[in-house]
Amino acid sequence: MGCKHTPIPVGTTYGRLTILDQPPRQIGKGNYQYFCQCYCGNSSWFYAYKLKSGHTKSCGCLRIESTIERNITRSKQ
Repeated sequence: MGCKHTPIPVGTTYGRLTILDQPPRQIGKGNYQYFCQCYCGNSSWFYAYKLKSGHTKSCGCLRIESTIERNITRSKQ
């Protein structure tokens, strides 16, 4: 018997992502995706288990920003 899916309430925030008012979609057996909006304005579907574990924190904008910041810091040295 698999784990029971606990729905994530609308408006819950994980990192920069906020769950929007759309029903989750089931992908395969027990994998759910939620439609989220990022702080930067992008929206997309994200796996619930990756949101809950902290693996997914943004739509990708956080990685871009941290790379830019890291390059600026390195160039000042």
